Amino acid sequence: HMMYRCLGAELRPHGILVGSVRPGVVDTPMSDEVRGFRGPPEHFPMHKKFHDLHRAGKLEDPDNVVTYFHWLLSEVGDDEFCAEEWDIRNSKDDERWKKYSSS
Repeated sequence: HMMYRCLGAELRPHGILVGSVRPGVVDTPMSDEVRGFRGPPEHFPMHKKFHDLHRAGKLEDPDNVVTYFHWLLSEVGDDEFCAEEWDIRNSKDDERWKKYSSS
């Protein structure tokens, strides 16, 4: 959190805006490989979590994540974008995101 805040303060005078986006766990070929890990559990303690997210249908669709980034960068104002960390899971209740993602 502080890293992007400090970068934002340092770079804004140069016309560079810095924001933070959390896309969630995205369903990609890499996540397939993560779920395919067959080593000792102590080498990858989060392995079960990735399997559980997949089984529960809680992985984010890559196309939805791209649409989310597009919405943030094209529809959310610069100051608002830079003022907070954006998390796709928290934005599901944002009426602007709902409207944009359904069109």
